[in-house]
Amino acid sequence: MKKMNFGAKLRMLRNQRKYSQQDLADMLNIDRNTYANWESNKCSKIIECLPKIATFFGVEINELFEEETEAAESAVSEQK
Repeated sequence: MKKMNFGAKLRMLRNQRKYSQQDLADMLNIDRNTYANWESNKCSKIIECLPKIATFFGVEINELFEEETEAAESAVSEQK
């Protein structure tokens, strides 16, 4: 099973809520390319936005960094 890293988890959370990268970038007051880099694990300035990201998605900051298997992602998708 493949583990999800921070970028994959961020993408999964965004997709679950049907937001675009631009939506999140606007909410965080950052450039869309910066947000896209986060999802690609090319992070910069992310420390400043972690509290906002976690609050927006209703998760704890540490949950963004916990590695989960794709099976967990599939289970969430099946609940829709």
